[in-house]
Amino acid sequence: VTMLGIIRQEWKNRFSNYEISDDRCHFVDQGDMMPFPIKLWRHDHRVERMEGTTHIIDDVRYGTNFFLLDWLLFPVLWFQFRYRRPIYRRHFGQP
Repeated sequence: VTMLGIIRQEWKNRFSNYEISDDRCHFVDQGDMMPFPIKLWRHDHRVERMEGTTHIIDDVRYGTNFFLLDWLLFPVLWFQFRYRRPIYRRHFGQP
């Protein structure tokens, strides 16, 4: 459940495409029920071992029915995922 202003809206995702190997872990969460105005949500999560280190890769595709709103949401979403970088480094240690 998410709050948009004072209106409660639900956000439900379906998790799929699980892949686990020695060098890679991948899964997808895709929005089934999203808060207004989001119409599309697909978040590919990948953790990959590369050149002796591990990379966490988030590939997010989202959309509304309004190009301008999609454009305005981009910095908000970018910051949300960028914010995680120092948290990951503190938790897993600096390379």
